[in-house]
Amino acid sequence: MLVIFTVAIGILSFTKAHRYKVEFEDDELFSDCPNQPESVLNIHGLLNLTEWTIDRPQDNLKFSGNFTTVWNIQKTDRIQCSLDVFKYERRDWVPTLYKMKMPNFCPLLFDKNQYWYGVWGQHITNLEEVKDNCLKVPGTKYIHEPFEMYLDIENKMGNLVVLTVIVGILSVTKSYRYKTEFEDEDLFSDCPNQPESVLNIHGIANTSELTRVLHHNLIQVSGNFTLVWDIQKTDRIQATLDVFKYERREWIPTLYRIQTPHLCSILFDKNQYWYPMWIQHVTNIEKVKDKCFNVPGTKYIHETFDMHLEFENKMGNVEGQHKLQFELKAFDKLNRMRPTSICFAMIINYVRLSQKSRK
Repeated sequence: MLVIFTVAIGILSFTKAHRYKVEFEDDELFSDCPNQPESVLNIHGLLNLTEWTIDRPQDNLKFSGNFTTVWNIQKTDRIQCSLDVFKYERRDWVPTLYKMKMPNFCPLLFDKNQYWYGVWGQHITNLEEVKDNCLKVPGTKYIHEPFEMYLDIENKMGNLVVLTVIVGILSVTKSYRYKTEFEDEDLFSDCPNQPESVLNIHGIANTSELTRVLHHNLIQVSGNFTLVWDIQKTDRIQATLDVFKYERREWIPTLYRIQTPHLCSILFDKNQYWYPMWIQHVTNIEKVKDKCFNVPGTKYIHETFDMHLEFENKMGNVEGQHKLQFELKAFDKLNRMRPTSICFAMIINYVRLSQKSRK
């Protein structure tokens, strides 16, 4: 079952530095997504908004009251959230490059580092009562202090005028379980066709003390790596993961894409998929976690471990060879991108487990 809705907003540039503020064009705020099947619900399939009040003082929207979750899913479900941004041009909504996909939305919903916390989350007065329920427990009431929804942003990717934001929230219970297998003990490969300013894995870390041994389709990892990327501790690192599938002798882009504007805020989060696969095996985690990938000379020390992951997928069969391509970009305090970025890839086989082998 899927919930999907849109929010229409106007974004107006008011300085030469491409800084913007958000204005809303419709007091209703939410609208339906066009041409959807009956199984795709609108905002009212997620929330009861009858106790939710919206007023318009000038160009901002002022909110007060409560809303109650009504989506009929289970507390143990994983919610995947995607955000697509469209721009209104020549009487049509045109897709833009702005896209975000979060495979596990609930751990991020009340994260203070996420942009929506300042816009909305901080104004929930019963936050401690509802944060464990996320959007998954029907009858959960979110109580708000009166607040104005206001946001100004800085954009470095061109002019923005009128946008619509399409939010899709997916939860399904039927799934297939997979394990990961590796074919190459070198583990990391370069991204093709990159300019000189885009560095490979050796541009972020010296891996000469990191040992990888392939056995039984798993990679056993031991030793250390040391950071070498020439950026500052105060920089913000944006991470993007793109997944490609190998079909007919070429790598085909898939729908799986994750972009994290502030990687360091979640790098050591136990709810992230990479934690059991890698981070939990870092033995000096307390010494390195406030340095992230930002401080050259920082050494990550590992216990010996097998790089292995089992996971559930609820969006169809993903069995086969895949390439995970990671891109890291650093931005200074003024949101200016550093002259070098990082791009590297990992080749992984996803093997579907039989019902008998499932835990």
